[in-house]
Amino acid sequence: MDSWLNKVHEGHALHLLKKMPSDSVDLVITSPPYWGLRFYGEGTVTSWPDGWKGQLGLEPNYQLFVKHLVSILHEVKRVLKPSGSLYLNLGDTYQNKCMIGMPWRVALAMMDKDGWILRNSIIWHKPNHMPMSVRDRLTNGYEFIFHFVKSQKYYYNLDAIREPLANPMRPNLDGGSATQQGIPRTPVKYQKRMDARRVMKRYQGKFSGAGESSEALAKQTLRTRGFGSPRARNERDEKGKYGQSELAKQTLRTRGHSGYHDKEGNLLVNPFGKNPGDVWKIPTHPFPEAHFAVFPMAICWKPILSSCPPNGIVLDPFGGSGTVALATKILNINNKMPKRDDLVKILSNFKDGVKPLSCAAERNWIILEMSKEYCAIAEKRLLI
Repeated sequence: MDSWLNKVHEGHALHLLKKMPSDSVDLVITSPPYWGLRFYGEGTVTSWPDGWKGQLGLEPNYQLFVKHLVSILHEVKRVLKPSGSLYLNLGDTYQNKCMIGMPWRVALAMMDKDGWILRNSIIWHKPNHMPMSVRDRLTNGYEFIFHFVKSQKYYYNLDAIREPLANPMRPNLDGGSATQQGIPRTPVKYQKRMDARRVMKRYQGKFSGAGESSEALAKQTLRTRGFGSPRARNERDEKGKYGQSELAKQTLRTRGHSGYHDKEGNLLVNPFGKNPGDVWKIPTHPFPEAHFAVFPMAICWKPILSSCPPNGIVLDPFGGSGTVALATKILNINNKMPKRDDLVKILSNFKDGVKPLSCAAERNWIILEMSKEYCAIAEKRLLI
């Protein structure tokens, strides 16, 4: 396997994959040619086992394209470890004004014919998508990224890709700030409910000692302000029984599951942040030396960090300009998603041939690419 690592291999993906050992790769991230869009040069024309000769993506019908792509992904599944993942980026195509639904045709064929397990259909939202001249439909602003696995038990580190909670926080009711205690603070919607009791106190003081009519007026005032419901009155009655700290907990219990607390009032917030979800907002970026189908390096961050262990192997069978390999090398430096300024500095160092002194992870990579031109671009980009 060592002869495959950290190299760009020129050749047809189907032929090269057949030469690779089984159960040897931890993660595959790839974006194959889309059907019916463009010709990548004479060097990409090949003879297929079914007798057809041509480039993947230029088949005379979409059924043949699905068949060819699924046959390549069959070999991908073979070389993938049982704990491995495949992230497949695929865009759609129109024919005779009809959207083909190509990503889902391929995904369903993979599941039906090869037993792939689909874990997520991720939406890649392109905020700077290309404008279109069509007048009878909407402009396409997204593509699919499918997360497939080979078996039900697979490697996945969600904590490595969690995002900071965006919800504003408040002081802890139990004394001292929640930040000082290292505990996520209570969500704002609970702050509003607890503020209701403070307003209730103020109105009780205003009308106190004025007889039953004033007491009724106070209750009516609270009711019109949303603080006089039966549940609110019960919570006020419990105040003297439990005290301030227990009242806060009791309030959470009576309100049920919030996403931050369970029905018992226990915090459910993960200290590493929230699950990033299946809609990824990632702008496209031009790359002048390669074809315009280069996908952004940011697409690779979450798959590599979550689905490839340190010292694992990342493969791209449609390597193009080497984006997946470059993303792997960058993440090896600090093993977390780089911020924009850090990424600019890292890329500048790569361009100048400056290698990092140390790495937090040593993931290996493999690039397969049929075009000799793109192989040269990838090797230049990867400094090999």
